[in-house]
Amino acid sequence: MFAAQTIRQKIKYDWSLLENPAQITLRDSILEAIYQYRSQSEPLIKQLCLCLADIAMQLHEWEDPVRQLTKMFGENPEMVSPLLEFLAVLPEEFSSNNHMMDRDEALGRAQSILTSTANDVLSMLLYYHTHAADSVAIQKQILRCLYSWIRSGDMDISLLPSTPVIGFAFDALSNGLLVDVATDLICEITIRTSPNGNRSSEVIQALYSHLGPLRAKLEEEKDDPEAVRELCRIYTQAGEAWADLIAEDYTTFADLVGGLLQCAAYEEREIASITFLFWEMLRTALCLPINANHRVTYRPVFRQLLDIMIVHLRYPEELDDWTAAERDEFRDFRHVMGDVVKDCVQIIGAEEALARPYNLLCEMCTSGQFDASAQWQLIEAPLFSLRMMCREINKEETVLPKIMEMLPQLPNHPKIKYAAILVIGRYAEWTARHPELITYQLTFVSQGFDDKEAVAAAAQSLKFLCRECGPHLVDHLEQLHNFYFNTVKNMDRADVHEVTEGIAHVIAAVPLPQLAGALQKFCHPLAQRLHEIALMGKPKTEIAEVAAVKEIIKLLNQLGTLLKHSTPQVDTLNANTHPSIAVIAEIWPAIDQVVTLYAPFAPKVSEFYARLCSGSMAAYKHTLLPVLSPMMTKVVDLFNQTGQSCFLWASWRCVREYGSDDTEIGRVVFGLVETLTTSVFQLISTNVGQLDSIPDVIEDYFKLVAELLEQSPTLFCQSPLLPSFFACASACLPVQQPDALHAVIAFLKELIGGASPNDHAIAVPAVIVEPIRQVVATNASDFVQKLFDGLIYTFPRDAALFKDLAYIFRCSNFAAPDESQAAVRATLGKFPDSQLSERDKEAFLLRYASANNDFKDENKLASVLRDFAAAFRRRNLITERTH
Repeated sequence: MFAAQTIRQKIKYDWSLLENPAQITLRDSILEAIYQYRSQSEPLIKQLCLCLADIAMQLHEWEDPVRQLTKMFGENPEMVSPLLEFLAVLPEEFSSNNHMMDRDEALGRAQSILTSTANDVLSMLLYYHTHAADSVAIQKQILRCLYSWIRSGDMDISLLPSTPVIGFAFDALSNGLLVDVATDLICEITIRTSPNGNRSSEVIQALYSHLGPLRAKLEEEKDDPEAVRELCRIYTQAGEAWADLIAEDYTTFADLVGGLLQCAAYEEREIASITFLFWEMLRTALCLPINANHRVTYRPVFRQLLDIMIVHLRYPEELDDWTAAERDEFRDFRHVMGDVVKDCVQIIGAEEALARPYNLLCEMCTSGQFDASAQWQLIEAPLFSLRMMCREINKEETVLPKIMEMLPQLPNHPKIKYAAILVIGRYAEWTARHPELITYQLTFVSQGFDDKEAVAAAAQSLKFLCRECGPHLVDHLEQLHNFYFNTVKNMDRADVHEVTEGIAHVIAAVPLPQLAGALQKFCHPLAQRLHEIALMGKPKTEIAEVAAVKEIIKLLNQLGTLLKHSTPQVDTLNANTHPSIAVIAEIWPAIDQVVTLYAPFAPKVSEFYARLCSGSMAAYKHTLLPVLSPMMTKVVDLFNQTGQSCFLWASWRCVREYGSDDTEIGRVVFGLVETLTTSVFQLISTNVGQLDSIPDVIEDYFKLVAELLEQSPTLFCQSPLLPSFFACASACLPVQQPDALHAVIAFLKELIGGASPNDHAIAVPAVIVEPIRQVVATNASDFVQKLFDGLIYTFPRDAALFKDLAYIFRCSNFAAPDESQAAVRATLGKFPDSQLSERDKEAFLLRYASANNDFKDENKLASVLRDFAAAFRRRNLITERTH
């Protein structure tokens, strides 16, 4: 077995190293081995057949392997099984894309030995099906062969209705040993009848004629989840493939839709969820204008589906016995079901959709009182469904008022209270059109803060209410102020953030003349507390330090949230007239004071200060200029002191908002980044051998300079630091942390791509192009070496990354063709013949040159680079590790 696996790897990847006579000899040896071990274990025969399939792909002198092997083995009963194994794996190998063949070469070879012989293979498989009906093993191989050839696209499914294949596959569902492969085959045939496939009405009719009887089988097998799963796969695949046809003709496809409802109602959530994509596709089809008249026909179906989803939404009775992982899984599943609920709303309409859960609640409520014996799960599930519907409900005025009126009557159970409070939050936009309900809803939500299990729901719903109903709540700001400072001191930071954002939305609705006063009322106490903490000096004990840091980051988060979301939506404001800027200037000394003291030893304080700065710049943009200078000066100073990457992403925001080639502030911002760059260069140079110890700095720095290049391309390319930017990026290519490497690669793409006219609709000015060309030409040798080192040793084997590298190589070749091509050749020349032969070097250079000139197909060059890296690593690095 090990020998067969090893030979297969050599055939797949090192076939070109063999001379033609040796290739023929190896093929014949594999054929002899298959015959010799024909009665041995199936895994060994499979490995040998895989070897033979890989040879058939690459040995062009072997003109017709399928027919030759059929003639050689087909009449020997002992060799039928190996023959079928070979026929099954052959299309799979062509589809695997993990061989060393060019795409065009592989396609041509597939056409020659697969497509042209498919009809003969089908005839042979039907012959074996007839003459080996008693052998389950052979029947299984026949099904697998059919699946493999149909999946590869080489066997035309339009031929199947005139053969016993479809009936044979459905009959096999009754045999437990064949059900898996039979299901795979049926599903694959069905996929081919989708709008994107080779749709054939005859094939659809042949398949559909077998689906009706399966509904009875679904009921018979309901106690066998695995059997039900396979049947659900068949129904779902048919539904997805024919969704457009089903939408147009319910009568014809009623059995299929009914079967899918049975599957959706199955008690095991994982099996029921198999159908969810179909319901989305059907809803999408029904919402097309061409199917508007068919929507009413499907209302009963989606009505039933909604009832099914509400049942699935119920928490189990044994919830207390569940692990945390099981709870998380169920929570995630509920949100997936929420998408199906939304599908239902779009078909049956808002009023009827709301009425389904409302009526369920009414059944448990008599004269305003809920039945004390009703399980909380039966009440909570309809409430959750109401939450899920909210995005599809806009102006419904019949059922929703009744639901809002019912909420205070619900039993006082934590789960029910949590769900009910969230219902109010989700329909806040509706409430904004019914301001008479705001007072009662605020009271209801506020009561949630007294129950620790409902605090998170109350915080979120208060945020939504304040955001949507802000203008109606301005008169309640005094009450909200008292509530805020009395409540948030005992809440988690995440919940404080939600409540603070809600308050900020109300402040944003305050008339401009009073806005500064409203903002002061909330910000000044927080800033005063920061000032008091700063006056205490550095904590003397670890416990005191932890407590102080925790309070500081909470206060910074509150201030940042207030400032970010309290900006009025008025375009005419400027730095002189914006009422909030004066407030920011008033509180900034306290913020500066505490951050100066704590940031050097408390990274979390740095992080939340950076968030505050970033959020303020995003919210206030150019109106923030009066306080931008002290803010960014502190950011730069703190990075120089601490080297913490959060200050780099705050600087990124500064560049995004204020970077420009044409403004004075743009030039100031550029200077700030140059100052930061000096510190970053020093940090990287001292960690050059251990770059993965500072991945956040590398990632955020190169995101920063990429943004700087985009906003200020002329300043960037004319900067004396341009060669250093490029050299630093080149030096960081060995970093292995994925996000950091991606940032470096993205920057290099942006920079070097600036010199490629094929990637720009408008000509790039020479003041940008020429410096880039010069820096690429000057550094080509070292840069290309770094890229090849990454290809071979450190870069992940990621398809997107190879495409990015192909882009960089291509643009480098355009920017400095002579230097780049010489650098590639020189880099290859450094490999000893024992690692890379002269023949392989020249072969690579030919493929590289050809692919580099093909601007229309980046994948071609990416494939060349990927194949080179894979072959080199396999022949050298893997071999070295095994010795």
